[in-house]
Amino acid sequence: MAIAKLIQRNVRPVHKHDCTKCEFLGRLDGKDLYFCRAEDAFTSRYGSEPSANASRAARFARSPGEDFTLARALLARNQTPNSYITR
Repeated sequence: MAIAKLIQRNVRPVHKHDCTKCEFLGRLDGKDLYFCRAEDAFTSRYGSEPSANASRAARFARSPGEDFTLARALLARNQTPNSYITR
């Protein structure tokens, strides 16, 4: 199982994301993580192109080692966005 290790505190998104309803949660392995309350879904952006993302409904974001599992934990903690790597 992958474990997320903190590498930098108080980060900003790197990739362009146009949805104003999404909340930036942090970064994992170079991807920006977001939560959209309107859609009740998590998004992982790995580029600025509209198609450079993956998303998952919040109710399905539970698989160990997945980007969305960390995103769920970050949302629950309600903390300043940080950057993590998996090991």
